[in-house]
Amino acid sequence: MWDWLIDEPSSAYWIVAGAGVLFLLVTVYTQRAVYLLGVIGAALVMALIALADYLVVTDRERVILAVQAMVAAAEKQDADGILHHVADKFRSGSVDRATLEQELRRTLPHVARIRSGKLTVERSGDGTAFIAELNISFTGSYEGQVGESAPLLIRMRFEPAPDGTWKLMSAEVFDALGRVRYWPR
Repeated sequence: MWDWLIDEPSSAYWIVAGAGVLFLLVTVYTQRAVYLLGVIGAALVMALIALADYLVVTDRERVILAVQAMVAAAEKQDADGILHHVADKFRSGSVDRATLEQELRRTLPHVARIRSGKLTVERSGDGTAFIAELNISFTGSYEGQVGESAPLLIRMRFEPAPDGTWKLMSAEVFDALGRVRYWPR
């Protein structure tokens, strides 16, 4: 419910800081110390927002952590670490979870290094899922080619699982020209 405040609190900080500055200006203008309570109140509200941002892990943050864990597992060539975040009902075109597992076990041993770039995570239009987009490239050998891959964009759809985690339901990999590279086949 309060995810909008905790996920991106910068606008709330600006609003509360603005109110604090107004109270400070009124204190200086009127020379009445009672308005300093507004400044103190604004500082306390900002501290509460910061504390909530630190303590509460939102659904969006859980998806970010899942993507980061998948990248870390790929760097370690750990297919099981990636599959831990993939739903049993994963489907992307003709690729299901079993096919994805086979592909990961076949290709991960050939990946020497992964370079991940910008990660964005937004709630889907219907509000039931999150869409994560990750720019990535890797060094290694793949399909007979050795070297660094061209930059790829991986678009992933995460949906909530009954256990409270967020699982990968589908993914598409796009090349630099926006063409679907690996999924769907």
